[in-house]
Amino acid sequence: MFRKLAGIALAAALGLGAPASASTVMDFSLDGSGSSANVLSVSGSFCSILATCFDVGIAPGFGGSSNFSLAEGASRTFDFIRFAFNGDLNGSYRLSATLAFTQPVATSVTDTGGGQFMAVSGVFTGGSLTWDQTSPTVVTMGDGSSFSVAFNNFAYGQGAILNGPVMGTATVTALSVAPVPLPATGLLLVGGLGAIALVRRKASRKTA
Repeated sequence: MFRKLAGIALAAALGLGAPASASTVMDFSLDGSGSSANVLSVSGSFCSILATCFDVGIAPGFGGSSNFSLAEGASRTFDFIRFAFNGDLNGSYRLSATLAFTQPVATSVTDTGGGQFMAVSGVFTGGSLTWDQTSPTVVTMGDGSSFSVAFNNFAYGQGAILNGPVMGTATVTALSVAPVPLPATGLLLVGGLGAIALVRRKASRKTA
C-alpha cells in the first residue's frame, strides 16, 4: 500500500512540476513622446515663399498600433510618419525620424532619408521616400530576445492622387523570443517527497 501511495504522490509532484508551454510572445509599446520626425531640408517650386509648404510629423497614435504583441517570426507594419503639403509643390526633401519604444525594452531607432514630392493645391500627386539605412535595425535584449525595426520606402508615380493623408510606415518583427521563465519545480518536488514521508510515517504507525 505504501509503495502505491508513494508512487501516486511522486507522480503528482512530477506532473505538477512538468514544464508547461512557455510564452513565445513579445509585447510592444511605442513611445509617442520619444518618437519624432523632422524636416532637415526642402527645396523646389514655391518652397522659398511658403514656409509651411512641406512638413512631417509622427502619425497620430501610430495608426492605432501603439501597443501590440508579436509571436516569434511575426511582423507588424503601421503608420509612422505623416506628410503634410500646402499649395502647388514640386521639390525634394531630407528628413530624420526616430521611433521609440517603452516595451519590450526602452530603446529607439533613428534614420535619415529623403525623396521627391509633388502636390496640387495641397493634394499629394506623386513622390518618394528612400531611407539611408538599407537593412533593418536589430535590437537584442539581455535575455537573448531580439526584434528588428525597418523604416519602409515608398514611391508613387506622377499623377497618383491620394485622398487621405500621406503616411510613411515602419515594420517591427519579433526575431527571437526567449521563453518566459516558469516557476521552479523544486518546491513541488519537495512537496511530493514530503507527502511520501508522511505516507510512510502513517504506514509505519499502522504496522507498529
